[in-house]
Amino acid sequence: MIRIKSQIGNQLLALFNIWMAFVVLSIVALIFPHWKISFIALINYNLYFLIALMAIAVFFKERHNKYIFINIAIFSFSYVLGFLTIFLGEDYSIGNNYFQYYFWTYRKIFTSIITCITIIYIPVDYLYHEKKAKSKYLLTLLITLPISFVYYKNFFLSYKYLFEGENYYQIFSGFLGMNFLALFFIALYGYIFFKFDKPISGYVNLIIFGFLIFLAIDSVDNLFNYMRKPLPDLSHVLLIGNLILFVLILAHNLIYLNTEFGKFYEDFKFSKLQLNIKLLKKRTVIDKWIIPLQGYVLYSPFRIFFLLLMLISLSFFLYFYPYGYTKLSFLILILLLIMLLFYLNLLVKKRTKLEVANTKISK
Repeated sequence: MIRIKSQIGNQLLALFNIWMAFVVLSIVALIFPHWKISFIALINYNLYFLIALMAIAVFFKERHNKYIFINIAIFSFSYVLGFLTIFLGEDYSIGNNYFQYYFWTYRKIFTSIITCITIIYIPVDYLYHEKKAKSKYLLTLLITLPISFVYYKNFFLSYKYLFEGENYYQIFSGFLGMNFLALFFIALYGYIFFKFDKPISGYVNLIIFGFLIFLAIDSVDNLFNYMRKPLPDLSHVLLIGNLILFVLILAHNLIYLNTEFGKFYEDFKFSKLQLNIKLLKKRTVIDKWIIPLQGYVLYSPFRIFFLLLMLISLSFFLYFYPYGYTKLSFLILILLLIMLLFYLNLLVKKRTKLEVANTKISK
């Protein structure tokens, strides 16, 4: 026990030393010409770096849903890059004002896409845990990238689009739409979590909760920018609280994964060993009907809440989606086509199984 505590302490101390080195460097860097930056914003950048470090540490300790944490590390590093923007500009350390706007805009687009990928990967990993990571990433990218291209295609196709008329403010509409897409998948994860009995690594639900708060704060900030209003100071304070929450979750998870109980329990949840226990059949009415009904009634309010949250987030996603609700009918047609193809696939599989069974019988 003493050895385990010492090992955990050494790991946390190493992470703390790396983080403190970054903090010192970020403060020293401010001696160079830079845009004015608030003390709270500087704290946020340092907290993002700490989250990235801890997520990487958890990634190497986690054995089941580990890629969730490497996604969080990439998500955090994408926000740390924002620290470089304060040094860009004609009167500052690097480049000119045009380059500063280019870098800020495309970094924000990148962080918007990475945020969606990080969140969407979680329900994909939960539903298809037995699949390889590359298959889960492929499905996540197939969901995220086409929608991202529709939102940001004008900025991708021509960097000059940023400086034409009021196009600069259109980008915040894209940020809001992508946030509501991510919110939809958070609600979807909550729904399938109560519907399906599948294992999930510890602290993932807390991470989902942390992202829910983050999306709420980020959406309010983007909405203020979209309406050309100054950001409220309370937003920065809430963001600090949210980032500290992420730090505490990851720190506790890292300590948990270093304990013998944590290792055993995580492996036990994902174990496919068949226990040699003779189960009694359900004989009473209570066992057959009352207990399942109680479970359904108990979780129904949660399912209803997540369904309403999905409906609201999908509505706002379509509102900020290019062409808005006018393309809703087109999306419905696509969904109906996918359902039809899925149904035909089931029919083909059933027919194939019947043919194989008839062949065996005839032999």
